Amino acid sequence: MSQFPRSETESVPVDRWVHVVTTYDQGTGEQKLYCDGRLMLDVVASPTVPVELVEASLGAWENGNTVRPLDADVDEIAIYSVALTPQQVRQHYQVAKGISTVPVDFAASIRPLL
Repeated sequence: MSQFPRSETESVPVDRWVHVVTTYDQGTGEQKLYCDGRLMLDVVASPTVPVELVEASLGAWENGNTVRPLDADVDEIAIYSVALTPQQVRQHYQVAKGISTVPVDFAASIRPLL
């Protein structure tokens, strides 16, 4: 068990590439963690926490001092002004894996057997 709350090792797999997305809705305090497009954690911060990204704070928890620096390789980072929906997170993961996100029109593209 980790000494840090909600950071147990089973939350994010180690020794392989993982598509990790975190979202935070400052209005509701809802925080979500997704791994490979799947929701792993959904909690609400109360009271809500203001978001302030300071220089070089990605990959580390900043609390006056640098705490819990990230010990991993990072490929891409994206920051949005709103929390992504679960569908948007899943689509990001599929695009990153090279999976088509275009819906299939079965009626137009597949011939019935009978």
